[in-house]
Amino acid sequence: MAKTSLQKFTLGRLFGKLKNSVRDRGLYRTTQRIDGVIGFWMMADEAHIMTLGVRQRCRRQGVGELLLISAIDLAIQLNARIVTLEVRRSNEAAICLYKKHALAEVGSRRAYYNQDHEDAVIMSTEELSANRFQQQFQQLKRKCAERWGVEFPQNSKIWDH
Repeated sequence: MAKTSLQKFTLGRLFGKLKNSVRDRGLYRTTQRIDGVIGFWMMADEAHIMTLGVRQRCRRQGVGELLLISAIDLAIQLNARIVTLEVRRSNEAAICLYKKHALAEVGSRRAYYNQDHEDAVIMSTEELSANRFQQQFQQLKRKCAERWGVEFPQNSKIWDH
């Protein structure tokens, strides 16, 4: 299989497990609506989160946190050095979530958003391979799994499947 097929296969398995966890908690409806989405791209050794959104009725139920953890896990598997993103300066809930998961404010972009020219905060992790980051991330991941009653897949390289 080509790497692209392997990535799609692994992503499908990863999000299938997430969907099953969410379904078991009663958040997943048979209407097949999308309740949360995350997207990132790899640029050299950086995973850049382009979007993270959760349907209004599903907020504060762990969906965004589970998506963020899954994306960071996948970035680690893809040998990313860091994870970065931009977030609206007014989006305090998202900024708190990102800070909780070891992203720090590293800069800003003036008038970044086209619609209202709001500034963006640039946030980034430290080196994903750093012991301090790994210890903090694994601890947060365990707490999240306990809180939301989910299991995350074991960290295995996606190219090994």
